[in-house]
Amino acid sequence: MRKEKNTIEQFRDRLISQYNQNRPNTDQVSRWFMIVVAVFISLLLWFTLNMRKSYTYAVSLPVVLQELPEGYIPLNSFPKEIQVEVSGVGWQLLQLSQQPPPIGVDVKNVGSARRIDFQKLIQPRQFPIGVSIVKITPAQTILELDRKATKRVPVHFRGKISFSTTYEAVRKPIFEPAYVTVVGPEQILRNLSAWPMKEQNFKNVRASINEMVQLSDTLSGLVESNISDVALIVPVEQFTESSRSLRVEVTDLPANVSRVQFNPPQVEVVYRVPVSQFKQAEESEGFRAYVSYDRIAADYSDGTVTATIETPKGLNVRLSRVIHRKLSYFIVRDEGN
Repeated sequence: MRKEKNTIEQFRDRLISQYNQNRPNTDQVSRWFMIVVAVFISLLLWFTLNMRKSYTYAVSLPVVLQELPEGYIPLNSFPKEIQVEVSGVGWQLLQLSQQPPPIGVDVKNVGSARRIDFQKLIQPRQFPIGVSIVKITPAQTILELDRKATKRVPVHFRGKISFSTTYEAVRKPIFEPAYVTVVGPEQILRNLSAWPMKEQNFKNVRASINEMVQLSDTLSGLVESNISDVALIVPVEQFTESSRSLRVEVTDLPANVSRVQFNPPQVEVVYRVPVSQFKQAEESEGFRAYVSYDRIAADYSDGTVTATIETPKGLNVRLSRVIHRKLSYFIVRDEGN
């Protein structure tokens, strides 16, 4: 009795049958091989003929400062490469593009600014025979040297932060690391007080910011920093509003003055505080409203002064507004004086 084939054997037999039906014969393979060879030879002939034609080509040549005095660097923006437009046969230009020759600038004397003429520095022998120069950009530049210096400066925040309603930053933005070490010309570093981050705007912030930001090079590469990015940290919390009535005091009261009466005798302070510190602020005795007697004695206006508001130390209390902050006053002197 004949045993029936299982599913795998049937699938294998189907693949073998399909391959045998579609397998190219020897003549088909030979025909395709000849077509491929013909296309390749045609492309090779086309490339060879075109490379014998004349073209105009722009190549970047590196600029190298030679015999630079130790401890000196360029004070002005000096190009690291120049663009040279050349003309010549394709084969010659191909060779030039693969091995662009460097342009050496011999720096022997330190002092006043020097004009560098790249047209005189480029030697024809540096190019393959038959290649001619059409244009040099820049053709000339100024080179001035200065002593190399090192300085440590703080990172500066540059940008804007807008917060969602009731949210605020607990403190000013900080960076980690907070300082960068920069190397550059002494004359530039002398006036450098900070190194800015790349300008970045944050909108509708409702959570603390802790992310890496790029530092910005605003000096066109004349000064280099030891790091390229820093961590920006801005603690953010939700704030709530509350108020407190404070009786106005007088400080530095002289001996011949019994008291000073204010109208109104108290002010109302409306303040904002982080939700996490709300209870502490409500219970704190650190709120105070006062006027220095020196300010009263120096007042020659309309007989009014403004109260100074003092908030609890250690709490992030921010004044929203003060009601009746401007006060009229009446001085009561001792009868014996």
